[in-house]
This record gives sequence, structure tokens and C-alpha cells, in this order.
Amino acid sequence: MEVFFIKYRKMLLFGSVFMLLYFFYEMYKGIESINSSNKGEGIGTLADACIALFVSVYFFINVRKAKRAFKEENAAAETNSDTNQKYDR
Repeated sequence: MEVFFIKYRKMLLFGSVFMLLYFFYEMYKGIESINSSNKGEGIGTLADACIALFVSVYFFINVRKAKRAFKEENAAAETNSDTNQKYDR
């Protein structure tokens, strides 16, 4: 799964920002619906906003984790190759 997050990280980060903007839009729309005494629609809209926020945070966190794991993997590989070169001499 990390390969997916690394390969498509720019697209996922863009999607994460878009979902965050969508969250604010849905929050505004939900609050307006509740204020206009349409509580059923307003609560549903706020639920949509919470889902958008969750998806945004989920993608952002997993992209960061995958990037960090990839960097650690590369650092470990470089350390192993440096160690192997010392012993080859």
C-alpha cells in the first residue's frame, strides 16, 4: 500500500487539500440549513463534512507515513551499501 501512496502522493495531497476545502463548504452549507430550520438536511450535510475531513486527514497522514518509510528504507540501503563497500576492500 505504501507504493500506492508514494507513486500518487502529489495527486493524493491535491485531493486532500480539495477535500479540506469541500469540508469548509459543507460546514457552511450545513450550518445555513440548520439555521433555516431544515435540521434534517443540515445534520446530513454536517455528516458529509465530517466524512470529507476524515478522508482529507487520512490521505495526508498516510502520504506522510509512506514518504518517511521510503526515506528510512533508502537510508538503510545506503548504510548497508557503504558497509559492504568497506568490507569489500
